[in-house]
Amino acid sequence: MLSVNTRQAYAEIDSFIDLLDEYNKNKIPEKLREYFKNEKDEKYIKKIVKITVENAKKNGTLPYDTINKVNFNENEIIEELPNKKNILKYEVIEKIIISNDYYYIFLNSIEAIIIPNKAVKTKKEKEKFYDFLCQKVGSDKIKSVI
Repeated sequence: MLSVNTRQAYAEIDSFIDLLDEYNKNKIPEKLREYFKNEKDEKYIKKIVKITVENAKKNGTLPYDTINKVNFNENEIIEELPNKKNILKYEVIEKIIISNDYYYIFLNSIEAIIIPNKAVKTKKEKEKFYDFLCQKVGSDKIKSVI
């Protein structure tokens, strides 16, 4: 039986592997990648991120704005922040993870647009939004962990 610390380390390794491009990811034997994925502590990374964000909020050191407006247009995403506006093409999206609580739209390994699931109200709207994202970025870049 693996220790808690080992499972947590495997979660970090699995997260690191997920950040690699396909070429470098494929340099790691598939059975080894599967082993880390199967043996990791599923909740560890989420717990660490949550603690880090909570501490940053408490200390007033969040490196981003917590309230903004995001518009998904046909050709781009427009993120309106209190002091600036970001216009992003769908091509820059590396991956999207959908959890019970949030849509995580990763632009790179350290930058994401995080949208609360409650922002998309009904089941029909959620399906429509999912289909829209699939059309814009491809279903291979979208992972649901619900």
